[in-house]
Amino acid sequence: MTIKGLDRFLSDRLPELCDHHLRPKQEPLMVVNPPGKANLVILPDASGVPTAALAGRNGNMTVGTADGFDRPQMATATARIDLPPAVRNAQDLPVEKPPVSQPNAVAPADRGGDRPNLQKPQDEHNGGSDKSFLQQLILWSSATALVLLLGVFVTNKSIFIGQQEGDPRSPAENAQNSGSQKFTGTGGSQNQPRAVQAGTGTKQPPSSQQVWAEAKTFLKDGSASSFNKAVVKARTIPANDPLYPQAQQDIERWSLTILDIANGRAARGDFQGAIGAAKLMPDVNQPVYNQSKQAIAQWEELSKDQDVNIALLSAAKGQIKRGVASSYSKGIQQANKIEPGQPKYEEAQQLIGEWSESILKISQLRGSQGKLKEAVEAASLVPSGTKSYQPAQKEIANWKTKLQRQKKG
Repeated sequence: MTIKGLDRFLSDRLPELCDHHLRPKQEPLMVVNPPGKANLVILPDASGVPTAALAGRNGNMTVGTADGFDRPQMATATARIDLPPAVRNAQDLPVEKPPVSQPNAVAPADRGGDRPNLQKPQDEHNGGSDKSFLQQLILWSSATALVLLLGVFVTNKSIFIGQQEGDPRSPAENAQNSGSQKFTGTGGSQNQPRAVQAGTGTKQPPSSQQVWAEAKTFLKDGSASSFNKAVVKARTIPANDPLYPQAQQDIERWSLTILDIANGRAARGDFQGAIGAAKLMPDVNQPVYNQSKQAIAQWEELSKDQDVNIALLSAAKGQIKRGVASSYSKGIQQANKIEPGQPKYEEAQQLIGEWSESILKISQLRGSQGKLKEAVEAASLVPSGTKSYQPAQKEIANWKTKLQRQKKG
């Protein structure tokens, strides 16, 4: 009903709207000039144009009263409300209201009619004016909040839809495009910063120190392939670099380590593994490289012999029959085909020694059973050069002596 009431309503309603639309809290500001007019009653103008809804483009809203009797005494109150531009522009539109009748002035009986007393307008007129103003205020406040939310969405679009992560262009292209937009019309690419000019998609090559450090990281495995990777990486250091001499020393040392690994595998009989390691030898040191080539050729021949000897040992083991001395003798004959220096020679000699001892035990068992002739035959199968040969000869002499005594008896 009054300007002060309107100020109190806006002070309560605007923060609620801000909380409802999740916006920062806002406080309305109303300036009444002079301040004493803040308590004046807001009434529609006699001409039918509601003064409470008049506002200019400068944001000033004039709220006035009309008494119909003493207009100079009822001055117009002007209030400045900080409203959004959309609301201020909307308030410039004329609002048609039905004409209202002049309020009647009734003089108080006890004061003898010295000053006319304003009678309150009809409730339907006041209610309609307040309702229209409140509807416009709520409508345009909602529209303003919607515009603000749209602005927030557009500003933070990358957060809502992840546009920045889904951008197919590379960072260098984005930097170049932003730089070209920023420096358009400033005299060409000469005024662009160095970062924009360099953003052509070319990657800065790593320094020699980084290459050398990365090459050393491959050595943690300790295999021939890891040393080969280190050599390949270190060889990318150019000859004019200060680290080139040190890198060449490391490359030669790592190459010799590869050859040592290959020789160690060959000593264990793993010729295929030795060949695989030797093939990783770089051609840095030509004499060492040639040595590895010769070793590969030799290990290939030994690998073939190894396959043949493995087949011989497998056939020898297949001859063995438990308790039959002749089967062990046949197995020994197969194993003796593996010559000294050939792969699997040590394994063959070990099997020959075990099988010779088995033959001796078989002959001793026969001798204890009184089968002296069978015992002598079995012991005669023990090959010379084994640990069981001398004991077998002693047993044979003893059994022959007993056989002669039996003949004489």
